[in-house]
Amino acid sequence: MNGKRITLFGGEMVRVLAGFIFFIAIGALLLSALGRYWAPFDILTHFSGHLFGIAAVAALAMFIPRFALGILIVGVLAVPLAHAGMSNLVYSKEAERENSTALRIKLVSLNIWSGHSDLERIGRFLENQEADIVVLVEYSAKTRALLPRLKPVYPYQYHCEKGCRIALLSKKKAIRTGAQPRTHSKPRLVWATYAYGTERITVVGTHLRKPIDSPARKAREIDWLANWLRGIPGPIVLAGDLNSTPWSYNFRKLVSEARLHRASGIYPTWPASFILPPQLAIDHVLASDGVTINRLRIGERVSSDHLPVLAELSLTGRRSAHLGRVAQ
Repeated sequence: MNGKRITLFGGEMVRVLAGFIFFIAIGALLLSALGRYWAPFDILTHFSGHLFGIAAVAALAMFIPRFALGILIVGVLAVPLAHAGMSNLVYSKEAERENSTALRIKLVSLNIWSGHSDLERIGRFLENQEADIVVLVEYSAKTRALLPRLKPVYPYQYHCEKGCRIALLSKKKAIRTGAQPRTHSKPRLVWATYAYGTERITVVGTHLRKPIDSPARKAREIDWLANWLRGIPGPIVLAGDLNSTPWSYNFRKLVSEARLHRASGIYPTWPASFILPPQLAIDHVLASDGVTINRLRIGERVSSDHLPVLAELSLTGRRSAHLGRVAQ
């Protein structure tokens, strides 16, 4: 009798635990919806996929009490693995064929984790990619030695260190370039405009503030960047570490107000460690009208805490609308 009571009590405790986990996950999801009204709540949106998964696991455990403990243990372990496995190639071969005559541009974006990375390994990776354009985030004096090595492959190099720490490398010489150091309301960025025949394309490399540093400042950076991007004439590509997942209100606001589009799917790029696979898709390549993202995939680990993003773009025509001029 006592053994039976202990078993029943233990099963009931697991159900209570599952219920607690369920309501915490659902509560966090509901609070994340308020991110548009209070910036700190937007931090929760970055974990929407995990929260949905954990809520589903907890609900299943509550409805199948006999296996509740096993469901919780296996489910909680499976959620991060499943989330990390969502990375995939995007856009169909039909889309590629539709743009088969358009100019193709290969772009690589990587946060090189200044001061911690193996520059030899990163150098080999970038040399082997032979991309047309490379965006390097967290460029600094410690990683400056990487640029001379890459000069034969990427002879044109534009970068800034103080207050910026971004490098933009390319095979083709830019016709205009510029940089913006970080301020209280502006993000750090480097930009370059390239001419391909009669077409022009502006590539912007940026590194947005972490939301946990200051959600309000992160929101101001998004507002400034969206407004600034709208003023760039012609097709544009925005690449780098945005420190925002696709579920984030601020991310969706940037995409909408700057009139950009992204590749479909989820591409976790951080943290790239040997213990767990990456969980958060915070490194992005976004494009305006006039640029098609034919393919986007996540590259191999190259010693940084971020995985590189590799994108194949098609320059398909002029941007349908723009205002103003590129800011100096």
